Amino acid sequence: MLSMNRQQLHVGHISQIEAIGQSLAGIAPTATPAMVVPLVLLTSGASAWMTFLIATAGMLCMSRQINLFACRTASPGSLYSYVRGTLGARPSLIAAWALLIAYLATGSAAAAGFAVYALPLLNLDGFQRSGTGMIAAVGVVAIASLLAYRGVRLSMRVMLLVEVCSIALVLLLFSLPGPASIWRVDYRQFVISHDTPMLIGRGLTLAIFSLVGFESATALGNEVKSPFESIPRAVWITVLVTGLLFAVSAYAEFIAFAGNSGALQENAAPLQVLAHLRGLPVLAPVLSLGAAFSFFACILACCTSAARMIFQMSRDGAFSFAFGSAHVRHRTPHFAVALVGVIEVAPVFALMTSHVGLFDIYGLLGSLATCGFLTGYMMLLWASVVLSIRTSNFSISSVMSVSGAGLVILFAVWGTASQNSQAGYSRLPAVFAALLLFGIGLSTLFANLRTAQTF
Repeated sequence: MLSMNRQQLHVGHISQIEAIGQSLAGIAPTATPAMVVPLVLLTSGASAWMTFLIATAGMLCMSRQINLFACRTASPGSLYSYVRGTLGARPSLIAAWALLIAYLATGSAAAAGFAVYALPLLNLDGFQRSGTGMIAAVGVVAIASLLAYRGVRLSMRVMLLVEVCSIALVLLLFSLPGPASIWRVDYRQFVISHDTPMLIGRGLTLAIFSLVGFESATALGNEVKSPFESIPRAVWITVLVTGLLFAVSAYAEFIAFAGNSGALQENAAPLQVLAHLRGLPVLAPVLSLGAAFSFFACILACCTSAARMIFQMSRDGAFSFAFGSAHVRHRTPHFAVALVGVIEVAPVFALMTSHVGLFDIYGLLGSLATCGFLTGYMMLLWASVVLSIRTSNFSISSVMSVSGAGLVILFAVWGTASQNSQAGYSRLPAVFAALLLFGIGLSTLFANLRTAQTF
């Protein structure tokens, strides 16, 4: 019979502000004004800021459903544990592997994004076609894994500091006096026409994609002080703050690029272009550095969340027994952290050796991650409805919350299926389904082996 005398994670040592840092880094908020907002502007035009507000409202509805569980239970298994406790072990495997794929793919995408922004600062020309990009991706994942191994408190303080500084720089760029200032009233962006719903619809999927990962604080479980209050607060604060930031970014970038859309469409670094347009070229490299560090914080957050999910799955018999123990001194899931680091590097290496550029790697892996997040959210919504029925907790507000979250998620699923016609992207749903089935089969095998060894 297997021994269950294994080291536990460190209970109650993470503060409220550190939990917020974990969720904030999971979104990589500086990356959205730099890489996603311009895409939404190209599809939604003057309605882009409204598009982000609608996406934020949908994710706030989703956060309410997540918090139904977060205020009742604290587990390192994140949404997987919530689904398992309500729907049972087998349905929870869908949520477990969907979110695990999402966190791993996000970490890999962020490693590619880090290289995109960091290497040009070193004047390394042609880095996307050389081994330099691979070295940068491996190096940043290794550093993030080391921090996650040594302890989450230091990691979260680093993440929070990085994101606050990066966001402050972006807001400074938008708010400085001048013709492109955020304080200027741009009446074009407040006009509602018969085309407005169509324009919002075109950009809503991308806007939703920019907010996924906000729930990563739930993976900390009882490592957080007063988890039943701190984790729910971290979840909704993260959605609200980042959603408003993205709406403000869309409003400001539309003002700045309205007369120069070619620069927005052709340049992969719009914030740096905006710094030059506003006569502040000195901010351009600082913004690039901020974006690079934001990607680093995202890798760290994904490593933390994925490792704790693997840790809890191992404890539940859905993963190898070896990954269910914490380090004796650091009280972190060290074996799971090491595994996550290796897996995050693998797809970047495979795609780069197939001559795929770093920017395309970011897009491909980010889209794959979104498939995982949406699947996990749908499973959580199902579980939240079941929980509400069991506890007789249905009200007008809860019905509206479920409906709002469900509509936004269904729209994002539709957008993923209908808009990914580009070569490579069209195969992503099939790739995700294959990975999901493989993971579920692997967990079933581990569960059967555990049962056989027990008797």
